[in-house]
Amino acid sequence: MLHVAGSVTRRVRGLGTELRPRAASGAARVARDRTGATTSCGLAASSRRAALPSRARPRQAVCLASNLTGAFDDKSESRKVSAEVRQKVERAVEKLDYEVTVGDVASSCGLSLPDAERALQALAVDSLGTLKVAEDGEVLYSFGRDFRSVIRSKSLAIRLEPGIAKAKATAAYLVRVGFGTALIASIVIVFAAIVVISTSSRDDRDNRRSSSSLPFFRLSPFDFYYPYWDPYYYRRRQERIAYGEEMNTLEAIFSFVFGDGDQNEGLDDLKWEAIGNVIRNSRGAVTAEQLAPFLIGEAKEEDPNNPLDIESFVLPALQRFDGRAEVDESGNIVYYFPELQKTAAAGSRSAKTAPGYLQEREWSFTSASVEQRAAAVGLGIVNVVGIVSFTNILANSALSASQIAQTYGGVVSLAVGLLPYLKVYAAGFFAIPVVRWLLNRGTNKAIGERNARRMMAFKRLQQMDPALREKLRSARRYGDTKVSGAEAVFTSDRDLEELAMDEFDAKLRDK
Repeated sequence: MLHVAGSVTRRVRGLGTELRPRAASGAARVARDRTGATTSCGLAASSRRAALPSRARPRQAVCLASNLTGAFDDKSESRKVSAEVRQKVERAVEKLDYEVTVGDVASSCGLSLPDAERALQALAVDSLGTLKVAEDGEVLYSFGRDFRSVIRSKSLAIRLEPGIAKAKATAAYLVRVGFGTALIASIVIVFAAIVVISTSSRDDRDNRRSSSSLPFFRLSPFDFYYPYWDPYYYRRRQERIAYGEEMNTLEAIFSFVFGDGDQNEGLDDLKWEAIGNVIRNSRGAVTAEQLAPFLIGEAKEEDPNNPLDIESFVLPALQRFDGRAEVDESGNIVYYFPELQKTAAAGSRSAKTAPGYLQEREWSFTSASVEQRAAAVGLGIVNVVGIVSFTNILANSALSASQIAQTYGGVVSLAVGLLPYLKVYAAGFFAIPVVRWLLNRGTNKAIGERNARRMMAFKRLQQMDPALREKLRSARRYGDTKVSGAEAVFTSDRDLEELAMDEFDAKLRDK
């Protein structure tokens, strides 16, 4: 809540601070947040304030306070917003030409209204953005084109985010590819130990002949580079697969054991972006049939044969974008979203076409070729055979395992010490893919059912029967677009006295 001294006390929704204008004696301006703490406050570079419209409503917000004297003290508001949300809002601000409303950002990147508003307020504080209030009380956020660099200059944590993300990705992939590399190491250690023990026995020649029957496979030194030293290896691998590029040997092993990652990564973000665009293109008022191609399949109470019979699938959109339900004179339910009807610009932003319906991709077992799968299975079998053979050698020896390790030392001692772990590894190498295959069957069945329902809803929307056509016509009557910002009654970069003079001149012209 923002208070400004003047003839009338006024409030601006979206702000959580109490401001007092500069006194005649030149006393410093102060702001008190909800906790009562006193901080220096300001949105724009200037210290000017203006009278605000009385029709504006209060909204949950952060305190718009910033201490500019400590540029590197990491007390920025943007740091309190999750990196993912902040980056989405930053991209939306740039795409929407640096002047936005909360509804603009929410519909553009699919964020919920509270998340979009909190992120906008934090970015406005740290980038010294300009706050504008339209006559209807709507708050507009205006940013400079260099607002990203200004924000990063105030927070060490934000500047370190790319490095931290790279370190996390590297650590995660080192753990992941370590499983595949261990396969090669296990084979080498076990068979080397078998050869060492066998060469000291009378069956030297036979054992050497058996050890020479290992299957051939191509392994390049570059196979070890990408998984270990490319922190974006897993994502790049998916891109290379999408373009038809073949995996190398280690990649095929990883894919066989762990699969190719989430087949629908980022799909939820695309879904909400599409829903936001549908609502925005319909001027903020839609029917359940318009949202069904994106939302059907998530509500448990849906009828598989008639998923549109119960419109409970619309509830997540109503909650995310602060929607309302209205019943028209014909008994049809129309959903409208007042916040998404407000925009900072009219006609300058082209409507973005949403996809026909949401289609999930089924989880594939592996993207490796048939030959590469056979190579991975063959290496796994060779590893199992080696471990079983080495275990039999230890069991049939007159010496205990510890005595054999002391007698031969070196690789034999290493193999004896690692044998329990190598057994677990050999079992896991085949157990993990089997479990994945079973889980993928259930997952893909559910995905297929959801896709079928969404396609059914999309086809119904395309067919446009008379009842649906009348329902859409009714929804258009609730649609509206309110352009804010054409004439701002308050802007944070203008003096109170300047705005007062403008208002005085306007009154003179009216007379």
